[in-house]
Amino acid sequence: MFLNRLSRSEGVAFLSLAHEVVTSDSVTTVGEVTRLAAIRRELGFSLDEIPEMLRMDVAAERIDSASARTIVMIELVDLCHADRRLSVFESGVINRLMTMWLIDGAKLQRIENWVRRHRQLIEEARELIAKGS
Repeated sequence: MFLNRLSRSEGVAFLSLAHEVVTSDSVTTVGEVTRLAAIRRELGFSLDEIPEMLRMDVAAERIDSASARTIVMIELVDLCHADRRLSVFESGVINRLMTMWLIDGAKLQRIENWVRRHRQLIEEARELIAKGS
């Protein structure tokens, strides 16, 4: 959605954080794989390009502006919902980032609400398209 606003270095860091989210619950779904492929395309990585995977703390340090951190949180919360369920392990990754970046619960709630509304609008559009009218 907003990943094109990240620098190349921030994009690599984001991919590392996205990988952390997807692998945190030891279950990788088709929805998560599909979303990761879309993320890689949006960031300008080819599907066969393997960027450096960073430890979570190192990746988090690379995302150093408030706007980039907000973008990353929006995208990660969306990724958490790619399989239509949020695991406690995925929430744990989000909560660790909140702590590292000093993001308060109210801001995370606003992000989660926005992602939920965005996903609802996408689903509504798909329904409209499927009906053809």
